[in-house]
Amino acid sequence: AGRLETIPPGINFDRFDPAMVRADRVIRLAGELRVPDDALLILCPARFGEDHGQKLLVEAMKHLGREDVFCLLLGSSDGPTAFEKELERAIEAAERNGRVQIGPYVEDMPAAYMLADVVVSTGGARQGFSRTLVEAQAMGRPVVVEDGGGGAETVRAGVTGWLAPAGDAAALADALNIALSLTLERRAELARAAQEHVRGLYSLPESNQRLLALYERLASAQS
Repeated sequence: AGRLETIPPGINFDRFDPAMVRADRVIRLAGELRVPDDALLILCPARFGEDHGQKLLVEAMKHLGREDVFCLLLGSSDGPTAFEKELERAIEAAERNGRVQIGPYVEDMPAAYMLADVVVSTGGARQGFSRTLVEAQAMGRPVVVEDGGGGAETVRAGVTGWLAPAGDAAALADALNIALSLTLERRAELARAAQEHVRGLYSLPESNQRLLALYERLASAQS
């Protein structure tokens, strides 16, 4: 244990800063992704090669049962994968067509986060470090994460986001409902806490400095 050192990846806070995202970028992306104007948006960026918890989120959307909420699963590649087709069937079986939508990989993620009312990360114990959750908190967004994996380590439960027990769709729905029901004042408080939290732990320059210092110590030990 004495030889282990953990250095979390850093985030470019010059890019992931709400003040740096112009309104026209957000409006343009909303149109491209066909986000309904009158809906609260749950955003879940993840890969589509296999199930990273997206099916659990679809089930949670069925438990949530709110017609004023739209869930966007971002990350689809050029051609639909076998899992993506399976996910489409799950959406249909849950009767969430029109409320849950698969979207493409998005380059302008700062604008995507600005669209979101809540950002979700699933995967439970299978999940490692979640850059998505750190970026979302840097953008001042409430986050909900399935507990048990590395993603949960980036969240201050009840302060910057909520943890839902792994594999529990009903509990995930409850956490989403709490996050979606925040007052404007509470959302502003959470945004400030989230930004302060991640800026203190996941600075890109500081992460790079720690990594370089580690390399220097290793090189010195070999000489």
